[in-house]
Amino acid sequence: MSQTQTADFIREFFDLLNKKEFDALKDHLTPGVVFHFPGTNPLHGPKKVTQLMRIIYRKYPDLTFQVQDIIAQGNKIAVTWENAGRDSSGNPYNNQGVTIMKIDQGKISYLSDYFKDTSFRT
Repeated sequence: MSQTQTADFIREFFDLLNKKEFDALKDHLTPGVVFHFPGTNPLHGPKKVTQLMRIIYRKYPDLTFQVQDIIAQGNKIAVTWENAGRDSSGNPYNNQGVTIMKIDQGKISYLSDYFKDTSFRT
């Protein structure tokens, strides 16, 4: 993938996430994808990854991500983002973070999230 194709692919991934199109997200993930999310054990496979995303969106039903930067080195990508929304009780929520990704054969094989504010875990 060229840098432009990689950036377009990553933006499409976050657009699908914002639209809550979880089944379509699976098409962006390899069968052996691994997702490291704070406070959980590593998740393996598209089904587990999208299950967690569904759970997150139940707690934050109108959460949206805005990609700030996409930094690519070969098939390794760092995506900085900001998100905002409300939790299921209507309280405002926002955060900033980085998602580290690896792309193999045109799909995401590795994800790891890092947040500035991890208070949502408590």
